[in-house]
Amino acid sequence: MDLTVSLINHSNPTLLLDCLRSIYANTNGIDFEVWVVDNATDGDGVEKIKAEFPDVKWIVNSERRGFSANHNQVLLKAKSRYVCILNDDTIIHGNCFRETISFMETNCDVGVVGPRILNTDGTLQSSTFNFPSLKIALFDTLHLPNAFIRFKCLGISGAQYENNPVESDWILGACIFVRSVALDRVGLLDEELSPVVYMEDVDWCRRFWNAGWRVIYYPAAIITHIGGQSTKPSVIGSDKMRVLLHQACVRYFRKHLGLIRTSLLKLIYIMNIPWNFVMLLQSFLRKKKKLSECKAELTTRIKIAGVSALS
Repeated sequence: MDLTVSLINHSNPTLLLDCLRSIYANTNGIDFEVWVVDNATDGDGVEKIKAEFPDVKWIVNSERRGFSANHNQVLLKAKSRYVCILNDDTIIHGNCFRETISFMETNCDVGVVGPRILNTDGTLQSSTFNFPSLKIALFDTLHLPNAFIRFKCLGISGAQYENNPVESDWILGACIFVRSVALDRVGLLDEELSPVVYMEDVDWCRRFWNAGWRVIYYPAAIITHIGGQSTKPSVIGSDKMRVLLHQACVRYFRKHLGLIRTSLLKLIYIMNIPWNFVMLLQSFLRKKKKLSECKAELTTRIKIAGVSALS
């Protein structure tokens, strides 16, 4: 078996169907299997999917699990030379899978590969990033005047603008190809780091780098990613989503960057509240934001500081 593809059903049957159709319509020349983890959904559309794609293998959870825990179930069963972690809200273009495997076959020091990712309008979606740092965290959590908004992009790597394969610190978890031999040495996705979602792709890529495997952005392979469908407000709540992200970031810092930098990160989350209050107040007085929006944003920042302090 060349490739095992792991998908999660998040009660998005239409999206999952479109994803599966793109996989089976565009993939040839390799021996592959597809697994879908039904994440304790209501079963809506599942029978239709099974009828159209009888070769797809299923794992059905009795209770909802996080991103890492769901995909790890498939990774433990995979017997292929490569595995692909794929979001259900993606569309595969061309022979993306075969192209990627062919590249990895001829570059034996590559452990992880990410494709070029497009938005639904065909524009480039950010998918290559620099490892988290205190500077990146600082500017990410601050409300900034337009003249300084470019500092919000410090975490984005310029690798995604290249037209040839290039190294990146980490790649977006919407689509990640992994060499099974490397996976055996590095280990599964970390379920403790991020019980629900976020930071598992960052952590995984860092562990592959630490083990001597390269992480590569491969623009010849292309997918479209809608984005945010498994963590959209109707599923998890936008406020809770942001709190979970920052909580996971604290755990990542503790795991990889040590106690001092973790403490400084928590301090950033706390100390940015007065600054953001002033900036939000200014936005309200200039009628750029409604009072309700300012209150909601400040409340979220306070929750982030509180939850992160206890993480």
